[in-house]
Amino acid sequence: MNKTKIEWTDFTWNPVTGCWGPGGTAEKPNRCPYCYAQKIAFRFWERFRPTHDHPELWALMDPFAPTFHPDRLSQPAKTKKPSKIFVVSMGDLFGDWVDSVWINAVLGACGRAPQHVYQFLTKNPRRLEQWNGLWPPNCIEPWAIIGAQTGSGPVKPKDECVSGLIHQYRAAGVPIFLKDNLYPPGAPSTVKIQEWPNP
Repeated sequence: MNKTKIEWTDFTWNPVTGCWGPGGTAEKPNRCPYCYAQKIAFRFWERFRPTHDHPELWALMDPFAPTFHPDRLSQPAKTKKPSKIFVVSMGDLFGDWVDSVWINAVLGACGRAPQHVYQFLTKNPRRLEQWNGLWPPNCIEPWAIIGAQTGSGPVKPKDECVSGLIHQYRAAGVPIFLKDNLYPPGAPSTVKIQEWPNP
């Protein structure tokens, strides 16, 4: 796990990484061009390329291919202080490309470290239904986090888009967290919408 500066969580935890994107495959990925996780994966990949013994093979490898990291499953249990943990910040745990066995293993690890609150964000909410009744009580979703893109040159969403989303989520009773990059510098905390779902 990694300590993070993300304003709504304490740690990121990546027992699963990578994605193919909606309808994508290993042969033909369909990834979002603005994905910060993909950019990070390729940046670190290129850093080690010069030291690789077979650069011609290195060029054929995909650093953002969906990958299960079972050695990371025990990490939350090693952190005793109750914390908020963002699960799979470097992918989407509920993408169609993620094996159900991987998901079950991640949820099992959450249950074995109940002192934490686990935060799941997905662009594939329909798949969550397969785990209805299997969620440990310390896992939270749904939760709407709205803000500008992360990374260099963030694009701020239009005010009317943000207002429309707030209206829809309010009507559905979904907690809303607006990221700091939507507010002008120095905006008082009293005007911010930064709600937390109940675990």
